This record gives sequence, C-alpha cells and structure tokens, in this order.
Amino acid sequence: MQKKPLVSLNAVRVFEVAARNGSLKSAAEELSVTPSAVSHQIKSLEAGLGVVLFERRNNAVVLSDAGRQFLEDVSPPLRTIERAADALLRSASEVVVRLSVSLAVRWLIPRLESFKKRHPMIRIRLETTHHAQVPLSPDVDLAVTYNRTPPPQDEDASARLISRKRQDGGVFLMSERCRPVLSPGLLAKSDYHGLADIGSIPVLSATQDDWDWSLWCRSFESGPMGEKREASPPPLKAAGIQVVDRFDTDDAAIHGAVAGMGMILMPPVMTEREIEAGSLVELPAAPSAVLGVYELLTTARPRPVVEKFRSWLLKQRPNREA
Repeated sequence: MQKKPLVSLNAVRVFEVAARNGSLKSAAEELSVTPSAVSHQIKSLEAGLGVVLFERRNNAVVLSDAGRQFLEDVSPPLRTIERAADALLRSASEVVVRLSVSLAVRWLIPRLESFKKRHPMIRIRLETTHHAQVPLSPDVDLAVTYNRTPPPQDEDASARLISRKRQDGGVFLMSERCRPVLSPGLLAKSDYHGLADIGSIPVLSATQDDWDWSLWCRSFESGPMGEKREASPPPLKAAGIQVVDRFDTDDAAIHGAVAGMGMILMPPVMTEREIEAGSLVELPAAPSAVLGVYELLTTARPRPVVEKFRSWLLKQRPNREA
C-alpha cells in the first residue's frame, strides 16, 4: 500500500499568505522571510499534492482552479489553529476588554487603578472602537456594548430595564441618563432663562441624525416650550434646538463643549471630571432622560481572572445600579 506524502503545515500556511497577497514578495514581507523561501515552500507543497496551485505571471501569482479550491478548504482550519494558539499563548493573568473609546477614556480607565491595587498580578488589555455596539469575539474576554432604549415610563419598567438579562449572555451594567451640559461662560452669555429659551444656545452632536437630542425632546410629557407633547412629537427645530457642529466621538464633543462651542447631551459618567472642575455645568431646569443602556458581555467559560474583573466591573455601576 502506497503511503500518502506528508504535507507540511508550514507550507500550507505559506500558501495561504501568498494566495491572500497575490504576490510572493508581499507574502515574504508578511512572514519575514525571503521570496525564495516562499517559492520553495509552495513548490514543495505542489510536489507533495501533485497539483499546480499557482500560475506565475510576471511578478504576480494567480491561483489555479485547484489552488482556489485548496484555499477555500484550508482557510477555516488555519483560522481555528490561530485562535487556539492565541488562547494558549495569552497569559493566564491577562484580561482582554473591548469597549467604545469614549467609555474607556471617560469611565473605565480612571477607575482601573483601584482594580490594580486589589489585583496587581492581573493585566488588563483594552481594545477600543468608535462603534457603540461592541461584539464579543473568541479573542476577547469581556465587551461593553450599548443599546439605545426608550426611557422607561414608570418604576416597574425601570426595574425591568435594570434587572433584565439578554439572551446573548449580557447583563445590565448601567443606564445612560443624559442631561444637557455646557460651559459656564456659554451659559452666562446666552439669553437662556428657562427651557423656552433653549434655542438661544448652540448645540453640539456626536450621534448620527442627532437621535439623542430628538429622543431627549420626546422623553418628557411637556416639551421644551412647556406645551403638551403630541402623539407624534415635533422635530428638533420645533423645539428650537439648532445643531451647529458635529463630532465623531463623545470625548471630542465634550472637549468642544468645554471650549464653549456649544451645549452637549451627556450622562454624568462621561462628564464627571468636568462637572467637578467647574468647566461644565448642567443646564438649569433641564430634565434628564434615559436614552439607552450599557451591557456587559462575557465569554461563555470565563477564566478565574476574568471572573474577578467582571465582578469588580459590575461594582463600578453608578449609584450601585443593580
């Protein structure tokens, strides 16, 4: 019985990189080897399989029909091997956390020192994103994601919002109760004396289509002008609100507000430093509204160090929300 030739896993990996780059030179640069070494591995693989995987065209390589089929078959298991190796190589004392950049800068990072004092041997690796909805993936232990939610209309609804658990394994972390804030200088020079004058203050936005301001206007029974809210609430312009500038992150919008560019709509966890320092103040007589919730997603089988960080993180909820 003829023995099957052994196929080098390294050669398969080199083939995948070359196929993905469409160039032996680019593959060599990614693998930190010479182009001749890449070529040798591919020729060895072709000889062992008895097929031609690439058609050589000048300085580029193009997959043959057999090469395309082979790439389709080997790519998924290669990704699985990479993830398994990453999980083994990751330090047992490291916790990987993914969340939005603004929440990381404004809320989590200032609190990390207290965790490090309790658990000095545990290392935290933060992965930040500009997206509010943050997914959990195999290479991440914890993720904080945001979901827009209409404000609760009564105490029972609020309790359900706080205690609910999502089917994807997420647990409530904190609600986003927002209120208009602005610099004291901007407030002093405006013609604002009450909600009826809200149109005298320029507004900054950090959301698509200014949905946060729209939802804020619709969240209380009487509109900014003191009129009874209609079944179909009026748009921002009817409330007198004019958005003058827009930012791609909450953190950037907060800096704009401190500079006196305009008024922003933010929860206290995002502006606590500025409020304490007096560089931002709440708009007098302006109500607050719950615009959404942050939820904590955890990997299915968390390691002990992940459980420790998760437990600590849940205790950081404002006013001990539970």
